[in-house]
Amino acid sequence: MVQTESRDIPAMDPELVDASTPISIMAQSIAYVTIRDFEAPASFNPLRIKVGGSLQDNVVYKVGEVKSCPDFRKREGGLFGFSQGCLSMERWDQLNRFFNLTGVKLTFGLNALSGRNESQPEKGFWIGDWQPQNTRDFMKYTISKGYKVDSYEFGNQLYGSGTGASVDAEQYAKYVVVLKNLVKELYGHPETQPMVLGPGCFYKEKWFNTFLEVLGQGFVDGVAHHIYNLGPGDDPNLMGKILDPFYFNQVSQTYKGVLDVINKFKPQLGAWVSESGGAFNSGSKDVSRTFADGFCALLWNRLMGSTVLAVSKESDLNLRVYAHCAKRKTESWDIPAMDPELVDASTPISIAAQSIAYVTIRDFEAPACA
Repeated sequence: MVQTESRDIPAMDPELVDASTPISIMAQSIAYVTIRDFEAPASFNPLRIKVGGSLQDNVVYKVGEVKSCPDFRKREGGLFGFSQGCLSMERWDQLNRFFNLTGVKLTFGLNALSGRNESQPEKGFWIGDWQPQNTRDFMKYTISKGYKVDSYEFGNQLYGSGTGASVDAEQYAKYVVVLKNLVKELYGHPETQPMVLGPGCFYKEKWFNTFLEVLGQGFVDGVAHHIYNLGPGDDPNLMGKILDPFYFNQVSQTYKGVLDVINKFKPQLGAWVSESGGAFNSGSKDVSRTFADGFCALLWNRLMGSTVLAVSKESDLNLRVYAHCAKRKTESWDIPAMDPELVDASTPISIAAQSIAYVTIRDFEAPACA
């Protein structure tokens, strides 16, 4: 909740509680919660946030000629079972106040199906020309307000068979070119232009090959793909999968496949993971919340440097070991105070099951970290 100058609301007596206290909300009620000194996004310095996802190709932006701004509604036969929804510029303003306060880097997922229609003979396959006018008006508004967008990702999961909708790889490449030219036109100087990312979907070798082969040079700044290697969140075997090294190892093969196709057609580009989360469909009730820990992610960001070292181990295959050069800056690690256990460097490291240990080896001289 961001404080503003206008406070013409009735006086309230908020209940002050410890920040770690669970928040209980009664049915059919609303709770407004202010978290004082909340700096989680800024703590990652920077944190990248993507606005978009499953329904981004079903969103219109209330700007320009668009006057109606409907909410998403459940609708049989709609994309992912929903009607078209809307992003108002008032809501966009609110989001950007949060982005500016926290200094996040923003990736915005654009509607790549605007003006296109679902093929009647082939359900799930979309045809027709992409209409960029609503995107143009949205970008012009964004520029006029001085809002910073680091990158635009074109569409969500529109590859081959898709997950809700799919488009032809050649057609997709054609309209990525249109989008890139639109960004160049509106943003002007190359240093102020957001990057254009695509295709933002699961890796399918044939579809990616066609997309990058058809796409000319200079029209995409990063090849983005999504990773949910555990599959759907409603899988009853998900608990076993998340503890099975086989499923973790699949990620490296997927990433290698993406790198191979990039190096074949666009070796100057990087491979982006624009979405990942273990299990898709919002994860799993008893699994994702058990094994996904934001504090561990913050520790990784603060302690682990960007240089990755080769590491081997002689132990249980279920144990994952990663070695990085340590980050050199230590004066501004705004994480809770910790009392590490200091032990002799030759002491074996014991790690309990289903736990994580961070180990710093002092005075270890790795040439790569010099």
